[in-house]
Amino acid sequence: MLHEFIEGGITRMIFKSSPDGRGVVNSRVTFLPGEVYEATDETLIKLLKGEIGDVRQKSVLTKDLKETLTQYGVKYDVVRCGTCTGSKPNALYNPFKILEDE
Repeated sequence: MLHEFIEGGITRMIFKSSPDGRGVVNSRVTFLPGEVYEATDETLIKLLKGEIGDVRQKSVLTKDLKETLTQYGVKYDVVRCGTCTGSKPNALYNPFKILEDE
């Protein structure tokens, strides 16, 4: 599911194992806040956990966002445009919260 603080849907290109298990297929998916998605495909789970690929969200790093990410324990990287003078710092973070089976 998306972290609770995310207010709008997030569209991502995801990849998962092909039905025949011999490769990977891409899909465009819009994830909605408050929805819990069940995943059993190991490739997709690794993608959502950030172990392979990159599903991170890029947002301008404001004081409020920094406090929210810290409050929810979400790890983030601070990046800036290398060629833009005076660019604002951005936060790169994984918008997905993985709920393990009980």
